[in-house]
Amino acid sequence: MGQISGSENNPPVPQEVLGINVNCCHNPECGNFCVPATITPEDINYLTTPSGKYTASLGCKECGRYSYIKSNYAIHEELFRLQSLNELSTIYRQDGRCCSRIGCKNFGNFKLNDKNSYRKRGITRAGNQRLQCQHCGLTFTLNSQKRKSHPQSKSYKNEILFKLLVNQSPINRAMEMTELSASANYKKIDMFYERCVSFVQAREE
Repeated sequence: MGQISGSENNPPVPQEVLGINVNCCHNPECGNFCVPATITPEDINYLTTPSGKYTASLGCKECGRYSYIKSNYAIHEELFRLQSLNELSTIYRQDGRCCSRIGCKNFGNFKLNDKNSYRKRGITRAGNQRLQCQHCGLTFTLNSQKRKSHPQSKSYKNEILFKLLVNQSPINRAMEMTELSASANYKKIDMFYERCVSFVQAREE
């Protein structure tokens, strides 16, 4: 048996998620404008009515307008996707561009010469400068050549491999044409994915 709408485990409207609650009246001339609906069935400002087999609407008791009830959690997930934090963190870590720890004040701060943000922590055997974040203590290598999924060997083949993938060429055919190993191909595919997500994130921002 399905749960009764309005019960503790099945509230009439979704709960707020990290400050996000879009289920409210969207009429700017109404007194309930941007006043969020509560999860209790005795809401004095709104009522819920079914509007389809799997959808419901939120009706404002003051102005009479209706709007579809939306998932606050789904909106939170979409906002997180648009930020592309996980992919950006990977790129920052592999490139040594800045602190790659999500939530740190220096995440995305590229001012590596700012002494209040970063400080030098010696050099690697390859001669690359190591830096440490002044806020979270994370250390990283500037211009590191040890990139897990950004292989720079034979980088001149990146363009042809990317074109083959975009034109839906099979992986085996791409390996034959580029003369790259399966491992190198998949590492470059990871790189393409991260760069494309970073590009989309910048455009959507």
